[in-house]
Amino acid sequence: MSRFQWLHGLSALLLVAAPAWADSAPVSGPKVLGALGLAQSAHNSCIAVWIPIADKMAISGIKWYNNDGLSSFPEILVQGGSPEYPVALPDGLPVAVNVSGQSSAWSEVEFSCAVGSSSGGLYVIFRVPDGASAISDGAGGGPALGYTDAASGYPGWMSSDGVEWEPLHPNFGFAVQPVLVAGTSGTTMKARGKVGPTEGQPAEGLAQAAAVNFVTALSPASPNPFNPQTTLKYSLRESGHVDLAVFNVRGELIKRLVSEQKERGEYSVVWDGSDRDGAALASGVYFARFVAGDVAMTQRLVLLQ
Repeated sequence: MSRFQWLHGLSALLLVAAPAWADSAPVSGPKVLGALGLAQSAHNSCIAVWIPIADKMAISGIKWYNNDGLSSFPEILVQGGSPEYPVALPDGLPVAVNVSGQSSAWSEVEFSCAVGSSSGGLYVIFRVPDGASAISDGAGGGPALGYTDAASGYPGWMSSDGVEWEPLHPNFGFAVQPVLVAGTSGTTMKARGKVGPTEGQPAEGLAQAAAVNFVTALSPASPNPFNPQTTLKYSLRESGHVDLAVFNVRGELIKRLVSEQKERGEYSVVWDGSDRDGAALASGVYFARFVAGDVAMTQRLVLLQ
């Protein structure tokens, strides 16, 4: 059974009649179809929403469709990364604590500081209370965010531990609206998993910050789809053992690309579309699995022969 619950009738896991508010577009936002939360949260369970941030802009707060006004989110963080996959939760920047909203209604929170992005966007991460469950819509139903269609909402991910993530279905998006402001000389900047220099500082300052503030993560493969080869890049926040391997859709090991101790830093490895015996593989979908310390990430690869 999935750890995540679709409330309001879109899943066989929990069939709840769609409430009246799901049938009409609220004045303050797009039409909300329902709410999505975790069936059972644990430590570091969270919901991450990807928000594109234009150059010279920053996010100073967020509006979101809240499910349960009796529940509060212990913390909201912002995190750099790419829209393909969030990075580890410990690198997030806290911007609000003990955040609550109204039941089945649009709510708003102002961040403690405006945050810009040096990587094209940010994840706004709602940390879910330990042990909470999303069981129904409205007051007492548990912490959950509204969702809408993909064109009206923002893509996102959910995690039971803040390390491994599961994406929201691409047909849908979270019902959130960022509060965007112009970046200033005091704007905090987020790159991939780190806090960078404030807006207006020299570009070399950002490069220097990136050199000393790595995050343990697997970056999107490039190119992807690919033929005949693709490059997988990863970085390590601290030294440790790295395992990077390719599997087929049945979960069978195809080829182990890395299995060794690595020092803190950035690395890359090329996969040429062959198996461990060096034989060329057929066109299809494969998966790169990256494990380093307490970080585990899986990435979809498409080989076109």
